[in-house]
This record gives sequence, structure tokens and C-alpha cells, in this order.
Amino acid sequence: MLGALALVVAVLLRFSWRALLMVTIHPAIAHVEGINVKRTQLLLLLMLAAVIAVAIKLVGVLLITALLIMPTASARYLARTPGQMALFASLIGMLAVTAGLFGAMAVDAPTGPTMVVMAAFAFVVIGAVTKLKA
Repeated sequence: MLGALALVVAVLLRFSWRALLMVTIHPAIAHVEGINVKRTQLLLLLMLAAVIAVAIKLVGVLLITALLIMPTASARYLARTPGQMALFASLIGMLAVTAGLFGAMAVDAPTGPTMVVMAAFAFVVIGAVTKLKA
């Protein structure tokens, strides 16, 4: 179910990226550009709600917020454009979830918190490396 939802969200993002970005940055300018702001905001809300609803089953209610924020915060260190940030956040999130699943199996720990620990570890490492380069 998660894979099917990811595919649907990826396709929706592919075809509505410009509108979503414009509405997120400045709704008035998006409206002037001819974008239906209410419909685009509804699309974003529905996609986010669907992803959260499915992800809650995987990691739990309290931990889903951390998995939404930490990969994005990590990607902020690496990205120069909003598109890069979305791509990097997705990759970091997938790596954190995968590492969390395997790590939880290896040490016989709960999967949700282990995923969040991996996301936090990625945030600290990426932040430290980019600070050292600067």
C-alpha cells in the first residue's frame, strides 16, 4: 500500500510541481499566473494527509513528525533549489527508513524509533560535514 501511494504521489508531484511550488512560495503571484490556488492547496493537503495516514501505520503517531522534518532539515544543507531539496529529502528519508528497519532487526529494537534515530544521525552528520566544508 505504501509503494502504491508513493507512486501516486510521485506522479502527482511530477505533473503539479510548478503549481505547488508557486502556491507554497506566494499564493497571490500563483493566482496572477493563472494557477487555481485553492485546488492546488487542496491537492497538497490531500497528498500530505494520505502519506501521513499510511506512514502512521509504519512508524507511529508521535514519530511521523520527526520523519517529516528531519530529512527535510538535512536536505536544506545540501540543496540549492527547491527541487533539489525535495529530491534530497526523499532520498535521506528513504535511507533513514531502510537503515532503521535493518538496524532494528539487528539489535531487536522497535522500528519506528530506530528510523527516527537514523534520520537524526543523518541530520547531525550532514550538518557537521557541511559546516566543516564552509
